[in-house]
Amino acid sequence: MVQLDRQDSPPQNPLWLFTMPLYSVEVDNFKSYKGVQTIGPFKHFTAVIGPNGAGKSNLMDAISFVLGVRSAQLRSTQLKDLIYKPGELDDSSISQEQPKKASVTAIYVDHRNGQQYRFSRTITVSSDKSGSSVYTINQKVVKLEDYLATLESHNILVKAKNFLVFQGDVEAIASQNPKSLSKLIDQISGSLELAPEYERKKAAYLEASKNSNDTIARRRVINAEIKDFKQQKTEMEKYDLLCRERDESIIHHLLWKLFHIESQINEHLGSIQSKNETLRPMRAETAELERSVAAARREYAHVTKDVAQTENELKLKEKYKEEEKLPRLVDCEEKLKHLQKKRANEERAMLNLSKEKAAKEKELASLRR
Repeated sequence: MVQLDRQDSPPQNPLWLFTMPLYSVEVDNFKSYKGVQTIGPFKHFTAVIGPNGAGKSNLMDAISFVLGVRSAQLRSTQLKDLIYKPGELDDSSISQEQPKKASVTAIYVDHRNGQQYRFSRTITVSSDKSGSSVYTINQKVVKLEDYLATLESHNILVKAKNFLVFQGDVEAIASQNPKSLSKLIDQISGSLELAPEYERKKAAYLEASKNSNDTIARRRVINAEIKDFKQQKTEMEKYDLLCRERDESIIHHLLWKLFHIESQINEHLGSIQSKNETLRPMRAETAELERSVAAARREYAHVTKDVAQTENELKLKEKYKEEEKLPRLVDCEEKLKHLQKKRANEERAMLNLSKEKAAKEKELASLRR
């Protein structure tokens, strides 16, 4: 157990600047210490010697007790077992009664500013004979959590027990396997208390890694799908461009056909107008011929009527004497021959007009087409 007295100078060790040495220990009816006893002050190096049963281990237990170690680790089953019990060596002339309370006070001195800290733990036996602990810092009652937190702020780790080396610890440590030594180092350093938090964060890290890997895998799938979609989009755009080019080509071809059709229409309209100009005198001539045919038909009808009338007159005059008829008959025959000849001429003229009309109608139909 290495401690430093206030009068001693600190050793040349940088870690010493972050420690607060134990100055003395005050015990009151704790284990084998009757009444109030002050142990110390401790020097830079202090050796506690004595025969078996002299109370060397009880000093270790007192320091462990005031620093918050549980009673099960102090060679006792209950807190009340730590209270001093009168024995045969006590003065028999005085009535001995077992005390109801015991306490241990550890006095620490901060060598940087000389301030003194008094950490005290008191055991009180209640009516049901069970013991309870009260913790004070500089004579102020505090909760166990605050008590341990204050000790930890001065680099005194109760759970790691970095303040004492108990009997048999060196041999036990030397005989441990690497896994146990690693666990011991974690316990001393205080990292063992962080094991649940470490496991929790490790699980969270593994879960986050799994989620990250899943996200990366999903991202790769999404990137592949995006690549496929981009390729499909490029193909669709190319297809749309080809469709537009095809539509433009079709429209251009149709416009070309319409242009040529319009040109042909305009050309044919000019030809039709030219043909109409050529047909105009023919149509006038055809109309004139039609009027001539109509006049010839009227004249033919008139001549036919005259012939019929003459034949009737001839039939009437057959009744007369041949002598009387002859001059008239000759005259009528001459007249009849003349009329028949005229009729034949008119029929030939009418036939010629009909042929000419048919030819003109045929030519007109051809021109119209």
